[in-house]
Amino acid sequence: MFDAIRRYPGLGITVVIALAILLKFGFWQLDRLHEKEALLAAIDSGMKGAPVPLPLQIEHAQDWNYKRVTLRGIFDHTKEIHLFSTAVTGQGGYHILTPLMRAGGVAVLVDRGWVPASRLDPATRPDGQIVGLVEVSGMSRVPRKAGFLAPKPHVAENEWFALDLPPMAQAIGYKLAPIIVEADDRPNLGGLPIGGQTRVKIPNDHLQYAVTWFGFALVLIVIYIVYIRRRR
Repeated sequence: MFDAIRRYPGLGITVVIALAILLKFGFWQLDRLHEKEALLAAIDSGMKGAPVPLPLQIEHAQDWNYKRVTLRGIFDHTKEIHLFSTAVTGQGGYHILTPLMRAGGVAVLVDRGWVPASRLDPATRPDGQIVGLVEVSGMSRVPRKAGFLAPKPHVAENEWFALDLPPMAQAIGYKLAPIIVEADDRPNLGGLPIGGQTRVKIPNDHLQYAVTWFGFALVLIVIYIVYIRRRR
């Protein structure tokens, strides 16, 4: 192969560069695989662990990603946010996100669960508008940043299409913690909202991608060898 590179330096250098790029992508995918496996293991551990009290001050949000937590406060139902989404069953509707006021002045946005579009108006589900001090148990999460393809929210109509904390905090006039809590499946009075909507959808296709890049590298070597032999 090195003799062929000397005989056809232009082609040889091009192949070497291309091979280096393909191998780099392959090893990069292996690194991503290890990172993703560690993340999934941490998520699995957090979701299976015993609930822990959520502190009033959260300094490192990622430490609370996918953790079972409990917290106390008072819901401000006048500031609930309607997030267009589906239920775990796939039925279209909205998630009800309500700020939970806690001591210290920082509220936590709680995803209380899902309601059908026909019950979006709080007046149609008054029993579920719990008043007074409550204890919430659920899964804390760090919301992903909204993608640039996500539809813009209809703030005036209180219709949101992505879980984006900064503009939501601005819209409701609250200082919000950097995490949300997805309420567990304990039934609410009146049956709505329906909690227990946590879904973990984190694809882990890095091994397949690594195999693909290494496969491309192998194919490139084979094609180059066959080409050189035919030129002799």
